[in-house]
Amino acid sequence: MKAIARTTIALFALVTVAAQAAAPNVTELRKEAERLEGIWNSMRSDTRLNELAPDEMARTAKIMEKVSTAQRWHDADLRDYWNYKAARLMELSKARAALVEQERAVAELETKQADLTQRIAQREAERQLALRTAQEDAERSAMERRLAELEAELARQKASDALTEAERAAQQAQVAKEGQVAAELGRARAEAEAARAREEAAIARAEAAEAIAKLQTSLADLQTEKSKRGLVVTLGDVLFEVNGFALKPGATRNLDKIASYLRQFKNAKASIEGHTDSTGAAEYNNQLSQKRAEAVLNYLVGLGVEQDRLSAKGFGQSLPVAPNDTPEGRQRNRRVEVVLTDTDLEEQA
Repeated sequence: MKAIARTTIALFALVTVAAQAAAPNVTELRKEAERLEGIWNSMRSDTRLNELAPDEMARTAKIMEKVSTAQRWHDADLRDYWNYKAARLMELSKARAALVEQERAVAELETKQADLTQRIAQREAERQLALRTAQEDAERSAMERRLAELEAELARQKASDALTEAERAAQQAQVAKEGQVAAELGRARAEAEAARAREEAAIARAEAAEAIAKLQTSLADLQTEKSKRGLVVTLGDVLFEVNGFALKPGATRNLDKIASYLRQFKNAKASIEGHTDSTGAAEYNNQLSQKRAEAVLNYLVGLGVEQDRLSAKGFGQSLPVAPNDTPEGRQRNRRVEVVLTDTDLEEQA
């Protein structure tokens, strides 16, 4: 009985230390909230943002109320979530304001182009009138001064040549100016489209990150860890009977949550990795861990997750996370790890 009591106390201490290590730094969360509050105060006083992005600013104001309230909560994960969402909404407000400004600039350039076209047409009409007047004067002069007909004709020809050259130069200048206006209009439209694409990408990344955060919160009773490979969800030996690879009835609640996430985000993938302790032959452990990983994969496929987004591999006893010389260590080594990756979150990182 005393040995059992000592084992229970040791397990409780290990769980407590692990929970404290995984918890976010409360001081850093408070500093981040204060930093966000400073940025928000500056944005609220910016009349440009309030005019160009009123809806986004209103949404940000509501989230900042959550950030302020969250500082009194004990749940550090939720405080981290609201800090993150507030930062993303601030970026969205600025992006929306920039997009509206670009759209206004495009409208102004289009108005200028229409005005320029009208002025060109008016000048062409005036030029045609002047040409007709000059020709009539020349014909009257020819009738009145028959003797000066050749000289007058020569003068008219020279004038016509000079006028043609001037018209050609004017037309070339006008074509160059119209090309410049068209190029500026094209650049403005391209910048507006790029801003819109960035906004849509920011929203998609925010939604994917929010889903990851919700998944972590819903799996709070399990060991989860963010790594370079993705979000690692560790499922202990509660899924299978000893030396078995059939899923226990009622032991799939957390697998249901993982399947729900994968069905929602089609870019997400999952690598399922099986592990055992060192008890028994290594070849047997390799086969057992492979069958357990495949059992989890088949269960997720049965819940509607496409099989080409999943992979299963058994590592047997080759990758222990604890010594195998104690029952506690062997229990920790008997596990299934689900590594979740998402291309939207990788691009954001």
